[in-house]
Amino acid sequence: MDKTVIAFNKEVWRIAWKGIKHNFVTYFVLLTIALCALATIILIPMAIRFLIGMHEMLIVEGKIDYRKLLSQVDDDKNYFKTLLVVIVELAAIVGGTIMLIVPGVVIALSLVPVNYLLYKQMNPTISTLIPASVAKMQGQKTRLFLSLLIPGIGFGIVLAILGVGIFYLNMISPFLTIPLWLIMIAISAFATMYFLIMVVAFARTVCEEQTQPTLLA
Repeated sequence: MDKTVIAFNKEVWRIAWKGIKHNFVTYFVLLTIALCALATIILIPMAIRFLIGMHEMLIVEGKIDYRKLLSQVDDDKNYFKTLLVVIVELAAIVGGTIMLIVPGVVIALSLVPVNYLLYKQMNPTISTLIPASVAKMQGQKTRLFLSLLIPGIGFGIVLAILGVGIFYLNMISPFLTIPLWLIMIAISAFATMYFLIMVVAFARTVCEEQTQPTLLA
């Protein structure tokens, strides 16, 4: 197994755990707001900036400054550009998935840096965003896929075991399943945080030239 994949997961785990300890309430309140905004059409660009910004703060600073975050979201300079890019992304991913699952996955991995490029205004022209993203993911897609797959299997196994426990305890008394449901919800919430940090960290690493060791070093 590629050691860089393991090292990356260890670093993401450290960031996520530190984020839970120091930003527990703030993080999940802001995450809920962002996910609700994503469910709309008009707020999608702001929700994406919100999600990228809060996770980058966790990666770089270890804490979330919600005032700074709100000021970033309030920048509507790239509103329509972001909305258009999101529509193109979804169309490409859905189209690839309809043809076969594998092309959809490859397209999704190739487009990971797109929204980060917009967020950092590193590549503001729509016509160059997707080609730039694809170029930056050259040779990186397998590493990102494995980085997502390994913890995905781990979280999946744990949640499956809890699901089996809930199934059998429910035969005795639904009341006995409450602790397992709470654990399952907590693990699912942590997994969501973990994968969001991982995607933003990976996009950040491939998009920016670092003068210090990166998460993938």
